Parts: sequence; C-alpha cells; structure tokens
Amino acid sequence: MYQQILKQVIRGSLLLCLSGASIAGTPNAQATVFEVGFDDLVAGTFLGEGGSNEGEPSDLSALTAEVFEEGPNDNAIMVTYETPSNNASNLRWDFIGGDEITEGLVRIAFQFTPSDLDRYSFGVREGGGSSRIFLGMNYFDNGTFSASDAAGSITLIDNNYDADVVQNIEIEFDMDVGTSQMTINDIVLFSDREHGIDDRGVGRLNTGYSGSANNTPFTLDNIEVRAVIDLPLVLDVDLEDKVLGDAIGTGGPNENEPVTISSNIYTEVVELGQDNQGLYLEKLAGSAVSSRWEFLGGSEFLTGLVVVEVDMLLDGTGRYVFRLRENGTSGSSFFNMSFSETGNISASDANGFVGILGTYQANELFVIKLVFDMDTGRYSVFLDGLMVVEDREHGVTSGRGIGAVLAGFQSNAIDNSSMIIDNLQVGAEDYSDVIFSDGFE
Repeated sequence: MYQQILKQVIRGSLLLCLSGASIAGTPNAQATVFEVGFDDLVAGTFLGEGGSNEGEPSDLSALTAEVFEEGPNDNAIMVTYETPSNNASNLRWDFIGGDEITEGLVRIAFQFTPSDLDRYSFGVREGGGSSRIFLGMNYFDNGTFSASDAAGSITLIDNNYDADVVQNIEIEFDMDVGTSQMTINDIVLFSDREHGIDDRGVGRLNTGYSGSANNTPFTLDNIEVRAVIDLPLVLDVDLEDKVLGDAIGTGGPNENEPVTISSNIYTEVVELGQDNQGLYLEKLAGSAVSSRWEFLGGSEFLTGLVVVEVDMLLDGTGRYVFRLRENGTSGSSFFNMSFSETGNISASDANGFVGILGTYQANELFVIKLVFDMDTGRYSVFLDGLMVVEDREHGVTSGRGIGAVLAGFQSNAIDNSSMIIDNLQVGAEDYSDVIFSDGFE
C-alpha cells in the first residue's frame, strides 16, 4: 500500500513540500521570562528594590511605586517622584542576574496610563545597563511623543496621546535580524525597524520620566516579557539516519527509535522526495496497534514547557491516533488526537472531549504541534501553523508528567490502513532555566 501512497504523492505537489529539509523545525515555544501583575500585593504598600526575584525594580531611582486597587482582584502601581525633581528618572526592571535575550523573538507588553500630559519616558536596554538603546520613548506635555533607538530617530505612524487613557503597549524585537516594531492599542506605530545594535541583547525595561517633568503620576500594570525559545530535544526522529527499506527498530530515544511497536504493525523506512525519509506504518490483522516513543533518559516532565511536533501523512482509509502519555505506562491521558476515515480530526484529554479540531486530506502532509505548559496544566494545539486549541486544561491529576508519544491506529481501524510519520521531535525545558517568571496572578 505504501507504493500506492507514494505514487499519489508524486503525482501531486506534495513532493515539493517533502523534499529536502524538515517541515517541522526545532521545537520552540513562547516562554514568559519576566512578569509582574501586582495582584497579590496589598493596596497602599510600596515596591522596594528587590529586583526580579521579588517582582520589583532593581532600582527605584528616586521614584515611588505605590500599589493601588483598580478593581476587584486587580492591582496596579502608581509611579511618581519621591521628592519633586527636574532630573530624568526611571524604574529599572532587570532580568535575573542581569541576563539578556540575544536570539529569537522577544515580546514586551505592559499597560501605561498617564494621569496628565507630561514628560514621561520608557525604554528597552541591555541586561544590567542602559548604554544600548534598543528603544527610547519620550512623552511631551503637548500631548505628543517621539521614539528613537541606536540607529536614530524613528518615524511613527501616530504620535499623539491623551491623559487618563490606558495605553496597551506591545514591543517586539527579532534578535536574529536586528529589527523591532511597536503597537499601542493595536495601532502599529512602526515595524521592521533596524535598531542598530548587534553586540548585546534585550535585558531591561525602564519606565519613568525624562528631564523637566511636571511630576504628575502614571500607572503601570501587567508587565510581561515573552521570548520564543528553542527547547532542548529529548526525542529527535527524522529518519535520515536509517537505511531505506528497513523496518524501524526498538532501540528507544538513543537510537531515534520507538521503545515498542505492536506486532501487527508493519514498518518500513521510505523515501519521501529527494534527501528526505519517513516511517511508513501499516496495520495488519489484530487490535493492539501503536508505536510508543519515549524520551532520553526515561525522562518525564511535570514542570516547564513541553513541545511536540510531527509531520504526518494518512492514506485516508483507516482510523488513526496520536497520543501523549507518561513514561512507561499509559494511565495519564494528557492528549488524544483521533483521525477518522471521513477526514475529521478530533481530540480529548483527561477532562473529556475537546471537539472537532479540523479536517485532513488523504495523502497530503500536515504538521501537528502541541505546546504544553506543565506548570499551569494547560496546552495549545496547532495544525499546519493554525491554533485550533488555546490554553486548555489537560485535567491529569495522577501526579505524572508527559513521558511518551504514541502513534498508530485505533483498535477498530480496517486492516492495511497506513500512515507515514516524519520529523517527530519533542523539546522540553524546566522553568528553572527561564530568566524570570513571577506572575502574581
């Protein structure tokens, strides 16, 4: 049956997609590397200089930051000078140890509300210092603001602001290409801006006043820095190291192989275009039909981020499954994805049925990406880059973590149903390796 699938693939345009490099890249995910929300603090208290370990600035710089209640279970801070001054001054929000982000995408978001038209400022700098101007924003008492960076002045689409109006500010840096962009209240002010810094990374947010301010207060809330990070691989199956035409072994993750395969699954390493190989699985007579893939060192992840990616091609005649379980056993249902012979893709977990996530086309490659935050017990699902499940609780309460991927067929699938998998990768990182995380939520 594999030869029939391959002929159909070659007749279509899929061969172009399957040729050469992996469709699924190194698993990555957005990680919160800095977060302060103030909601667990007592209204009327003041922030100190405890730094990111305490969810505080590392330097108040003659400013005060008083916690106040904006609404039920919703706090913010009000910032002003401790003693009126004409000097520039900033709260300095550093990452742990003065670390900085030098690669990938970095997203900084916060809510800023000016109480009046005044000379406020904020900026993004390197870790532990302020000599590298990734972005500088200066507000003026005539109701306008300006922006600049190491490359000079930035032309803005809009540069007006009003008193007592919340500004939802989002700044994004692509550290790999050296560009930035910013939005306020979803209005893009600039994009694809080359900031001109190539020797340091983003590591500090400054929020305060420029010189000669009138010392009117401003409020801050929900400061969050997120970075897209590549995760260390604990499973990496691209099949390029296997002999074409061979069955897959069961040497486990050290050999980029499953730990078990049901006896009634036929396997073969097959060619999928030039310089690309995949694993063909065909269901023979019988009911127990799956391949089980575990992680390096028998690891199982109860904390941090876990990202699973796989390229998959189904012949459309059977019923297929893709599941996440704990190491060694299969009692913890973190995720179940089922594929019907009618083309529907559905999912369930320990909390029950998730729903119909989409459809697939027979003999056409698609990419699955699962992103689990094991600290919150939530996950999201992407099909061909489109998010189809967002921030759902998986519901597992067994005390176990993700430790295995199962791919194969439902017990009632018809004989000779087949599928091809490729680029099965699992990345995992404990949050102990993340720069900063303190949510106060």
